Amino acid sequence: MNKAQLLLCAAPDPELAGQLTRFLETWLAGAPDGERSGRVLVRLPDDPMRGHVTDGRPTYEAIVEIGPMSSPNTLVESLRGASSALGDLVEIGASAVIAGTVATIKPGTGDLQLSFIMSRRPDMTAAEFHRYWRYEHVRHAHTDGMVGYHQFHGDPILSAELAAASGFDRCDVDGIAECYLEHVVGFTTNPPTDRGDRVNFADEATEVGVILRTVCANP
Repeated sequence: MNKAQLLLCAAPDPELAGQLTRFLETWLAGAPDGERSGRVLVRLPDDPMRGHVTDGRPTYEAIVEIGPMSSPNTLVESLRGASSALGDLVEIGASAVIAGTVATIKPGTGDLQLSFIMSRRPDMTAAEFHRYWRYEHVRHAHTDGMVGYHQFHGDPILSAELAAASGFDRCDVDGIAECYLEHVVGFTTNPPTDRGDRVNFADEATEVGVILRTVCANP
């Protein structure tokens, strides 16, 4: 099953959650019966991860998720022209899209989620990135304190098709670690100096962590 996410850059705004919820409801209304799944996640106002990015990397304030859907083509078509409906709410040029499949490492979900957004190291192919992250990095992953941990693996071809159909410029995100949390206690505004095993597959210059809360989920 495939899903897609719109990774949206915008100024922090208490109205954003309601505006994106209405967008999701409108877009899902046009999807086939049985395929109208989606979520809106909005960044915590006091997200301690905000202090980790100060060098011009994208500032993602929200994620709109569509799917899972059985057909990649249905997924792409469900978001055709989405940028025109979002243009007044977000920074389309800085925002990105990703489409692909999910590998469940630790079952479980929740309303509070750390999305760790990554692109592959420049010297790796997409296949090498996904293989290392899925089968090697999991040996080093620590899931204590996580309700669940899922790997969202982007399909570069499907992501490019989605970008073209939806009107977004960026589809350069290769994967998102979706870590479902009980709370944010223990997170610090100071970025860690040790990247651990991520040095072996993720591009340090583009990785971004965001803590969000689900404000709308359908069904």
